[in-house]
Amino acid sequence: MKKYRILTFAVFLLYVTYLAAKNVYTSEIIEIVRHFGVSKSDAGAASSFSFVTYALVQILFVKIIGKIDVRKYLLIFSPISVVLFALVPFCTDIRQIWAIFAAEGALLSGVFPVCMLVISEYLPDELIPTANRYTGVAFALSFSLDYFCSALFIKFADWRLGFYIFPAIYMITVIFFCRALSVCEKQDREKVTSERGNAGKGRVFGYLLVAGMSGLLVNMIYYAVANWVPNLLTEQFGLTPALSVLITLAVPLSGAAGSAVCLWLCAKNRYMIMILSACALALSLVLTGVYRLFFILTVALIILLLFVVRGVAHVLGWQVPIDAKRIMDPSSAATVINIFGCVGAAAGPVIFGALADSYNYTVFFAAAAVCAAVMTAFTVFGRKTMN
Repeated sequence: MKKYRILTFAVFLLYVTYLAAKNVYTSEIIEIVRHFGVSKSDAGAASSFSFVTYALVQILFVKIIGKIDVRKYLLIFSPISVVLFALVPFCTDIRQIWAIFAAEGALLSGVFPVCMLVISEYLPDELIPTANRYTGVAFALSFSLDYFCSALFIKFADWRLGFYIFPAIYMITVIFFCRALSVCEKQDREKVTSERGNAGKGRVFGYLLVAGMSGLLVNMIYYAVANWVPNLLTEQFGLTPALSVLITLAVPLSGAAGSAVCLWLCAKNRYMIMILSACALALSLVLTGVYRLFFILTVALIILLLFVVRGVAHVLGWQVPIDAKRIMDPSSAATVINIFGCVGAAAGPVIFGALADSYNYTVFFAAAAVCAAVMTAFTVFGRKTMN
């Protein structure tokens, strides 16, 4: 059992450092806007290109994830990714960054399916809940590291340092993960696998459609708000970029709490995901009117909104596929849902950034309310499929 506990920890470290490297751009986006003199939508487009290629390549992983040697995959493509990240500080035009992040999306697209494959196929049943909790903390910890270190780099050193440090740490954890995986074997789950043939295609399609569209919408909200919170605080309340990024540390911390609480709530009540979606709608509507008036209230409501939507996203991305293991392969299901989520994560920062540029943050939060309303409708009308 000890080697599987080490593997669980290795999955956690891989996911933390992968996200820290992948999302360092988000924490540096204010400096990108200032350094290149571009609009919010142009700056956000780099993340969007990354998510688009990430999602496109993940379509391939739906079919091949159970057939490839995941250690060779990581050891071949991860060094290329690290080198590309190191080229970002040398870019002289935003279009060069677009190209780099489009390539990064393709190169890093297999890390999430690898993590889900290891959790669902290698870990004993008693360790799977622990791994799911770890992944929620991993997401928050990676963003905390990004935002905290970015604030330090901007204030005391150079904003470019993140593009060197985080990818290097990611490469080290890839090596550790591959070593931990090499001494473990897949679990025998033949009985569960044999039952999948009895599930109708309509049920599988409905399950993936409801979970996928909900994931798309919730990620649109999360990534749009998380991307532009520092900018909102800088523009609306006159905070310095370093201070606004530092305050934004609350974003990942609220996400960690949201992941843990929402996993627990959804395990207790199968209708809870609908209630949480409705809460996201209510919070977005309130923010349309109060964001210009009260600094503390605005920050508190944004944190609460991110708490809810990150929790819903975590349940959809990690727990829902494992719960569906009797009708489909969890790693393939998670990859499909993640593809939808990537589309939302790609579209969110660009669309919402353009709304903030062209109009104001009232329209920005109104768009979040629309997404939350549609997501609530999906979870309400799709509840029979999801349970």
